[in-house]
Amino acid sequence: MPSVLPVPSLCGSGMDPAGRSIQARVRDSILQAILSGAIHPGQRLSIQTLADTLGVSTTPIREALSSLAGDGVLDLFPGGIVIVPAMTRAQFEQWLWLRRVIESRLIERGLERKTPSDAAAIADLAGSVARNTLDPALCVEIGAAVIDRIVTLANDSVLESNLRRARIRCAAALAEGQRRAGAEAAIRFAAAIADALRGGSDSDARISHGRYLDGIDAAALAGMGACEATPGCVDFST
Repeated sequence: MPSVLPVPSLCGSGMDPAGRSIQARVRDSILQAILSGAIHPGQRLSIQTLADTLGVSTTPIREALSSLAGDGVLDLFPGGIVIVPAMTRAQFEQWLWLRRVIESRLIERGLERKTPSDAAAIADLAGSVARNTLDPALCVEIGAAVIDRIVTLANDSVLESNLRRARIRCAAALAEGQRRAGAEAAIRFAAAIADALRGGSDSDARISHGRYLDGIDAAALAGMGACEATPGCVDFST
């Protein structure tokens, strides 16, 4: 089976320079592979392949999969079976709706709490998209970073935790073509919210965020048929 994780080896033990344990690094690598589309809903995985790809033993792989199952990213069943879940269109729409409700509430609170220096810094970050339009992946990252900066200002850890789970479940079902459409939405969003923040209009900022979610959700739903595969599984006996 070919490698499914386009990440460098994590050979070695102990902490990395950022202070993360090998278990945390393995978890992050697997999660990023799911979010990036390298691991698809319905894809059959092998613990040994994951271990070989990352250059670690199977123990941190099992621990990472159990942790991700606890976050709702994977489904863990008796007998050591982990399913990379595929979603029906109806389930996907429910997660998109939940993400929208939570994120919109956090954006509203964050805008209410921002200072003039916060607004200026976030507007500058959003404006950097205009210099990177030839890099769709970077545009998506900047758009997400703009939202996260505002969300952080809301200072609501419970809602942020719920938003993280909803985002993961939505993102895991996105294909590369949907992400490209999402980049176009991110470019439009960044320009609009930069103008709104510089003009001091919270209502325009909220409108630009809502339109951004409209673009992302439409792109995701347009390719939903590709996400309705039969679930694959990881067997802990491997």
